[in-house]
Amino acid sequence: MTASTFPLVVPFLLFKPARAWPLLASRLVALAMLFLGGWALARYSGGNRWLAGTAMAAVGALLVGALMALGG
Repeated sequence: MTASTFPLVVPFLLFKPARAWPLLASRLVALAMLFLGGWALARYSGGNRWLAGTAMAAVGALLVGALMALGG
């Protein structure tokens, strides 16, 4: 869904100088959205919400780390 990318763009609209702050804020928002997505998925399926949310956020953090290591 295209609307899910809008929260990731908001930090770039709020912080005018495109430095490290908007990028860091965007990554934190993405991790929070992944946690909430895992939480909602576990709630729907009857699983452990904290475990699913943390697992989704951890996978996202690993992917962000890999992108940073590759220069992104």
